[in-house]
Amino acid sequence: MFNCKDSGFTTWDLADHYGPAEDFIGEFRRQLIATRGTEFENMSEMKFRM
Repeated sequence: MFNCKDSGFTTWDLADHYGPAEDFIGEFRRQLIATRGTEFENMSEMKFRM
């Protein structure tokens, strides 16, 4: 997922029929914050998501 994020993907399809997709994205977000300090590349990305 880091490669996707680094390539510009910022949204994920988390439909419940995909199994534990929410668990995977939750773990990804925790790792992203732990390794990069934030899950946002810049303020415009953060503003767009809010």
